[in-house]
Amino acid sequence: MVGWAVRTGKMVTADSFAEEPRAHELEKLPGAGVVVPIESHNRVHGALLAVRRADGEVPSDADVDALGKLAAYAAIAIDNARLYREQLQLSAALRAQAAELEKAYADLSQSQERLLVSEKMAALGKVTAGIAHEINSPLGGILN
Repeated sequence: MVGWAVRTGKMVTADSFAEEPRAHELEKLPGAGVVVPIESHNRVHGALLAVRRADGEVPSDADVDALGKLAAYAAIAIDNARLYREQLQLSAALRAQAAELEKAYADLSQSQERLLVSEKMAALGKVTAGIAHEINSPLGGILN
């Protein structure tokens, strides 16, 4: 019956599970009971089985309603656990991406620093060449 409730998403109420034709051997319990599917977002996660003693009363509508609410709370808890797990995975992925971006930023900063040093050296080379030319021109004229 639990399997039937999970497959169909429908609640099962029986005066005696022992006489229920859909019951598996392990479910043939002597008392009255209810099987309520645990369902959220049109997906059945499992089922809640509640059985009374053999001398117990048949579950009332209030009992069945309470079990339905309990199954709804269980479905909410399952959804919350799934969302929490997804949040942890996304958080880990974001931390990894942030570390990657920090490394890329550090590499970029080093590259900019090297480029600045290269530009300074090139400018110094041009100034040195200009000074050498300015000194060499009059010196060449004097030597000639």
